[in-house]
Amino acid sequence: MKRTTVRATDPVTHVTTSYEGVSLSELVPGRLANYRFEVFKEFWAFRDERALSSEDLNLEAETIVADTVNGKKLVGDSPFYFAATAEGGNVIVIKRLAHIKVIPLR
Repeated sequence: MKRTTVRATDPVTHVTTSYEGVSLSELVPGRLANYRFEVFKEFWAFRDERALSSEDLNLEAETIVADTVNGKKLVGDSPFYFAATAEGGNVIVIKRLAHIKVIPLR
């Protein structure tokens, strides 16, 4: 699968972080606009918490499941992040990604 990079700059420190991984459009068949999806992060005691949904995001921008941050592979219990652009233009990063629920629209 083709790898993609999303960069986010902290507005306070002006430090840019690069997230690299696979585009959600590579993982989901068809167009992302044909689906609604919800992103869950690990919370506590094997309970996952909904972090955001596709309605919060700009689906025209890159949306990725990242396994590399600033050139370093993520390791440990949560080896994936979710990085996407919000409707307002800011990059949202969900650390400790648990799962993504993909729901086809009818």
